[in-house]
Amino acid sequence: MIETQTDRLTERYEALFQVYKDTPRRAILDAIEQAMLIGDREAALLLLNDLDSMERLYERIFEFIKDKPVFKTLKKIKSGKASRYELLKGISSLFTHISIECEKGETQYEALLKDVYDVIGDKLYGS
Repeated sequence: MIETQTDRLTERYEALFQVYKDTPRRAILDAIEQAMLIGDREAALLLLNDLDSMERLYERIFEFIKDKPVFKTLKKIKSGKASRYELLKGISSLFTHISIECEKGETQYEALLKDVYDVIGDKLYGS
């Protein structure tokens, strides 16, 4: 059981490392790695929880775009009243806004790009 928890901790660290390695949050990653090396799982977990979750990243992006036309389209999508093409337009616009934030150096949002890209692919080629 301990091994499984350690594996999950390591997996979570590695995933977040890819997101935050080139950001100011790198110092937190280094501290997490140190805690893991000395076997202080509790300290590592506390530090991991300090990093942004996907949900918080989405909340921040939505805050950035709330005054833009894409926000109205996304609300329509959420209500279930958007056509397939409105959905594609809204999701691709969201992808663009996330890319712009990454371009500005806010690379923590890069974690959202694959998520949004997958939704576009599902709507084009899937359901």
